[in-house]
Amino acid sequence: MRARICNYILRWVENNICSGNGINELVLSTGYSRKTIELWFHKTYKMSLYSYLLRRRMTFAATLLKLTTISVTDVAYILHYSSHQNFCRAFKNYTSRTPTEYRKEEEWDFSIMQWTLTFSNEKETSYTLDKINEKYFSGDDIIVTDSLHQGGGQKLSSNIREIVESLWSENKSDVIVLFDMKDKLVRSLINIDSYNESNVYIKLKVGVLKEYYTEGDMIIPQGDYLNYVFSGSWDDYLTYSRPLYVKMMSKINAKLKNAPVYVRFLYKEKKLNNKSDHVECEFYSPINKVK
Repeated sequence: MRARICNYILRWVENNICSGNGINELVLSTGYSRKTIELWFHKTYKMSLYSYLLRRRMTFAATLLKLTTISVTDVAYILHYSSHQNFCRAFKNYTSRTPTEYRKEEEWDFSIMQWTLTFSNEKETSYTLDKINEKYFSGDDIIVTDSLHQGGGQKLSSNIREIVESLWSENKSDVIVLFDMKDKLVRSLINIDSYNESNVYIKLKVGVLKEYYTEGDMIIPQGDYLNYVFSGSWDDYLTYSRPLYVKMMSKINAKLKNAPVYVRFLYKEKKLNNKSDHVECEFYSPINKVK
């Protein structure tokens, strides 16, 4: 019973990050007392329910601030704060910076981010912190649409799958998908009254990595990188790759540099020929060295 209720709570939180509903509304929907569900949640996840709900909302706020040009007032409205001032006060209490200060920082501080515990039963993913030499990327830009709300990411991941499988068939080699933090998301089709129905355009780069520079190549700077491997079905990738990235970055209190994040999708000829649903890819995220 406790496990079922805790799973319900996690789903409720994801569905209510932008609703303005609080724990009182959650309690009414469960039929249990507030004390009971808070106790069960804390015993299961070693975190208070209030803290988890706040952290998930602030994580979404931070994502909007770093990846879009939406005004701070609109972010406050999306998250159902009663005023711009109340949101700024809550954000500063949580992060020690105002929303504007956080947005303007050159790096993206993931130490404040809370990944969704919906996937807490997934197998633990190992990681390494590697020093990588300068590399050179050659490829093409593509524009795809995606949603930044809590259930987002699947449309983007589906587009990536189509592109990667096409290039695997054509080139018989690994495929690099790269997102440069300098390419801010383009605000588009955003309806702040119904943000879950809103989309943004995302610019990705798809191609190959090279050891030697030729004119027109993009330079991937040397430095410290968080490296981990995702291995599973494409369906798992569609639903889990975004939460996993937030989990891995926040786990080590990383600060994402203003430099390209890239993913190497490993070419497996046998699996491609057998139309396997399996995918394996390596994530490389440029970070300030973790102390």
